[in-house]
Amino acid sequence: MRTFRLEETFPFIYLASSTFEHCTMEKDQKKCLESAYNTLARQGILAFDISQPSEAKPDSVWWIDQREASTEEEVVRMILSRRNPNTGIVSVNLFFDAYRNGKLKERYHEYGEARISSKEDVARILEKAGFEVCEVYGDFQGSPYNKGSQRAIFVAKKP
Repeated sequence: MRTFRLEETFPFIYLASSTFEHCTMEKDQKKCLESAYNTLARQGILAFDISQPSEAKPDSVWWIDQREASTEEEVVRMILSRRNPNTGIVSVNLFFDAYRNGKLKERYHEYGEARISSKEDVARILEKAGFEVCEVYGDFQGSPYNKGSQRAIFVAKKP
């Protein structure tokens, strides 16, 4: 994501599902945007979404997400998310328990980090990478961005 180079250029690039947040250092964010810039055709559009920091959100959150795959199978996902308010880095621990006919068959763990950046910080990095920010929406329905928005959806253009 930070160093891709393609021979072909494209009119549109979409970074899906907050993947930009996995660039946890500003230098990595800039490299990602430079790679996208180099892959876009002239006047090409880059779109992506990010989460927004909120003082109302606790720094540490634990929740359980249960899914029934079929009548015999069930997966329980437990999520522990911790945010460092000084760095914006969120560490995410995902624990999965897979059950078949009510018996635990498999348990596994995944770990990842993400960076929650402000709209202003990302707009600045986009401009440093050569993009023109066209729009910033507050949700996927196209609502205007405001200080209470939980997401920032960026639409930027390569001149």
